Amino acid sequence: MSNARNLANLLGTGTQITTADIAGGAFQANKNLIINGAMQVAQRGTSFTADGYTVDRWQLSLSGGTATVTQEAFALGQTEVSGNPKNYLKVACSVGNNNCGINQPIENYAAGAGGKVTISFWAKGTNPAGGYFNLQLWQRMANGTGFHETALTLNSDWTYHTFIFELGSLSGFTANSSSHLDLIIRQPVGDSSTDAWELNITNVQLELGSVATPFEHRSYGEELALCQRYYQKDWYAGGACVTVGTVISSSSIIASINYSGGQMRTSPSITLPTAGQGANFLTFLDSTSNYPDTTGTFSSDKISNINFRLQGSGYVGNPAFVAGESSWLYAGSSAGNVYFEYDAEL
Repeated sequence: MSNARNLANLLGTGTQITTADIAGGAFQANKNLIINGAMQVAQRGTSFTADGYTVDRWQLSLSGGTATVTQEAFALGQTEVSGNPKNYLKVACSVGNNNCGINQPIENYAAGAGGKVTISFWAKGTNPAGGYFNLQLWQRMANGTGFHETALTLNSDWTYHTFIFELGSLSGFTANSSSHLDLIIRQPVGDSSTDAWELNITNVQLELGSVATPFEHRSYGEELALCQRYYQKDWYAGGACVTVGTVISSSSIIASINYSGGQMRTSPSITLPTAGQGANFLTFLDSTSNYPDTTGTFSSDKISNINFRLQGSGYVGNPAFVAGESSWLYAGSSAGNVYFEYDAEL
């Protein structure tokens, strides 16, 4: 699919395709090790001010600074950035501090080891007080790290940047479930100025080799599926019965919940909605739609990378639930959109 789209784009502009284009990876699918490099997937929201994940797969580290990260949209018809990206990430740091910046952990820790990799992206902004950012690539292993760094200087116009790193061999290192590559852009460690700065960035690509090839455009659906391996937010519309459960006592019901986005990287941590939130609630009905009060509480166990068991306890049915009957997990009425969050990030 990606190859076909790139080929069609070039044919549509009358560009002559050469054997060097093909050999250089211009039409290679799945070459970009970065997920959501075009900043189009934002399951958690579009504006963030705290440490942690922002738009999908991109983390904010404040390190004592103050910043707001937002998903921004390009104006239709813009000509400053080639390829017509829809979105970019804006990091507006109002109070700077060393190590304040963004990063993306990359699951394939062995990618490029012992050879060259190329990082490319479009960016604009204002630099930290020291005059530049640190662009870093870390090989984070169980028993140590490999570290690679260069200076990134921005200007007020959108500019295409490319950098080549030669990664070290992983000989002598060991891996565990937390091992990963880490792409970082941040205020340098030696720059402790509190001056403001701004980073705007999109079409981030990390690929094997020493040639920056055209950005690999993936559809929103493709990018969302890649992101959902690490994080999912499952919404349940108000007024809907969403899954079948089983009554195990007069006050307790269980149900198996599958992750709607499919298999995750590992068994995730789960954030459950609160039972009993006025018009915004999630509760259980029995097979005849007897409606319990909403004082019950939820818990989860038997968590795997494809599903988990949800238990509702402490319900007072009217009439009481009957053990062995089927049941329904029910989302509250008109304003009652509720959600589960599943986090399997590195």
